[in-house]
This record gives sequence, C-alpha cells and structure tokens, in this order.
Amino acid sequence: MARPKLGESETERLHIKITSDEIEAIDDWRFAKRVPSRSEAVRRLIQIALAADAGSSDIAERGSKLLKELRNVERNTRRLFDEPGVTQEEIMERRKEIISSSYDSIYEAIKNFMDAVISVDLQQMNFSSGDDYGEAVKRSVELKKLFSEDERGHE
Repeated sequence: MARPKLGESETERLHIKITSDEIEAIDDWRFAKRVPSRSEAVRRLIQIALAADAGSSDIAERGSKLLKELRNVERNTRRLFDEPGVTQEEIMERRKEIISSSYDSIYEAIKNFMDAVISVDLQQMNFSSGDDYGEAVKRSVELKKLFSEDERGHE
C-alpha cells in the first residue's frame, strides 16, 4: 500500500524511540485535538515546534525594538525631573508632548511585535486542528506568505 502524500514532497518513514510519558503526552494531545492517528499527531507537533522555533527570533527582535521605543519615552520623561525649577504642570505638559510625539513609533513597534506573535500562533493553531494535514500545510504556507507580504508593506 502506498503511503499518502502529505504535502508537496514524498513521505519518508522515520523510526524514533521515545519514553512512555512522551507517548502518553502525544496521545493526550492527539485525543484533545481530535487528530486521527499518532503519526499525524507527531507530524503536527513537529510543525508546531518548527513554526515556534522559526518565529521566536523574529518575536524577540521585534520585542526588542518595542522595548527600545518604550525606553526612549521613559528616558525623555525622566529628563524632565532632572531640570531645576520645572513645575508639576510643566512636567505633565511635556510628558504629554513626549508621548504624543512617540505614539506612531510605539504603535508601529507594538503592531510589528503582535504580527510576529499572531503569525506563529496562527500556524500553531492551524496544525492543532483536527483538519486534514495536507490542508493544514497549505494554510500554513499561505499564512507565512500573508504575514511576509504584510511586513513588506510596513517597511
């Protein structure tokens, strides 16, 4: 009997040794997600891990940019307190100006960070569903294209 085609490439057999606890965890996940077989559950878990791994550096980089923007606002706000003779009202007014002038860059940094998180999350959810594995692969590829096209539009 021929093995089913699961994506664009041919399938290959892979033999692995895992503990009974790992098998139990795979089976628990499989039943909770209504995945038809243990083999398919393992394939999906691998895809979830690969998506998470591929997206983790992007998430970290975008998170770092977001923190940098927030630190700039904090730094500029703290400078207000270092100036002698500045009234509380002046501090509040200047703080509003700093936040207002930084709004666009902070918003963009938050949006970029969330896009990276959502991209990985959607791919993971996609493979966690009980849908056909081949369809899950196609949807995952479409999601990657969608987010990479969206990202090019923001540069």
